[in-house]
Amino acid sequence: MPVRTNESMGTGDLIPLTRRGHFRPYEAWLLAEVVKRLSDSAGGILAQQISSVRKVQRHQHDKVTQCYFTNLWGGEAGLVERFPNTEEESWLAQLDVLDSFSGRNHLVGVWLVLGRLFSLEWDSSPTKLRMENMSVCKFLLVRDPMRAKSAEGFGTVSSDRIPVWIQQLSAKYQMTFRDIHDDRPSAVSREQDYGTILPFDYVALGRLASEIRLGEVTVWGLDRLRRVEFGEEALIVLAQTDSKVVCKRVGSSIDEIVVVELETFKMSFPGVGFSEAIRGFVVG
Repeated sequence: MPVRTNESMGTGDLIPLTRRGHFRPYEAWLLAEVVKRLSDSAGGILAQQISSVRKVQRHQHDKVTQCYFTNLWGGEAGLVERFPNTEEESWLAQLDVLDSFSGRNHLVGVWLVLGRLFSLEWDSSPTKLRMENMSVCKFLLVRDPMRAKSAEGFGTVSSDRIPVWIQQLSAKYQMTFRDIHDDRPSAVSREQDYGTILPFDYVALGRLASEIRLGEVTVWGLDRLRRVEFGEEALIVLAQTDSKVVCKRVGSSIDEIVVVELETFKMSFPGVGFSEAIRGFVVG
């Protein structure tokens, strides 16, 4: 989660942004990589926010870069558009960046606060990085900034529509649906889009709505699936919690589930199907 600091802690590490390009080169490069991996609408908002940042604070040996839209004298940048997701804190994306010079990988999280860019958080000091040596190995959009995380728009569906495998859990834990699909879309077109067969127990649930929440788990509907590239691996994100995502490997002919830890990108293969994985996350 974003590291909060007191702006009155001193100005020794304050970098006023009085002109374009005042981010350090590796910071500007990283933000540009994030922008181009977002949708056109989300990328446009983030690009505008980046150009509107007025000062930066760096902490913890530069492992934390914080962005502000006011200058040293309290002046606010012009109108800065916020993302629809205006949560107090929202984890936008996680990246795995390779420094080809040292051969070392760096993990970095990008965070929003109240719908605006707030911080870059590295797992180790990036000060020696040179952007000509940097490349993105892995990128994961953690939270869609164009979609507010709220209770608005959520409802319920009749029990006869809920797959049998999850009915017992839905009776014990609150289960809600957002943007319910009355027409129950087919999975065939999505499977063709991604070139893989989706788990049948996922499809039975994902056809019901765009977003299904059960306890701390969010299951994405067929229309909200997204593909992520993890080096040579391609994964389809089916569900997630605040710390992990549940995925299906592209090209795999079996319903093998892959679990990825968001903070470290560590991949594990629990050896269970989608329904068993979701039960494990919900029950704990």
